[in-house]
Amino acid sequence: MIEPFRVQKLDSGLVVKFYDVSNRYFGDFHRVCIEVKIDIPVIPDQLPAELASGVAKLGGVLCFERRLERMGVTGGELLAVTDKLIADFLATSCAYLNKPDFAQRLIKRKLTEKSQQSFLRD
Repeated sequence: MIEPFRVQKLDSGLVVKFYDVSNRYFGDFHRVCIEVKIDIPVIPDQLPAELASGVAKLGGVLCFERRLERMGVTGGELLAVTDKLIADFLATSCAYLNKPDFAQRLIKRKLTEKSQQSFLRD
């Protein structure tokens, strides 16, 4: 399993892990690809009743994931582009990720996605 190359703890207590899955695709041109993952523990006792009943479908931990990507990066720019992608992600997403109701909103979205998938399969 790949290890994160950077870990950032947010004010909310959530831990953001950054994984580098970049690759060179032609000559000195690279695709910078950073996978962002945040594991969010799901504790039914801390959720409203309407969410607690559906949480069993999700398991004990939810994973928030995003992919940060930039194509056509030369070897000399790799570190700067990687740092910029992470800085931009944190600048635009931290306010949302630090909200007290972030976990509940993510659970609602995941439950909606699961029910839609179930509906489509039936």
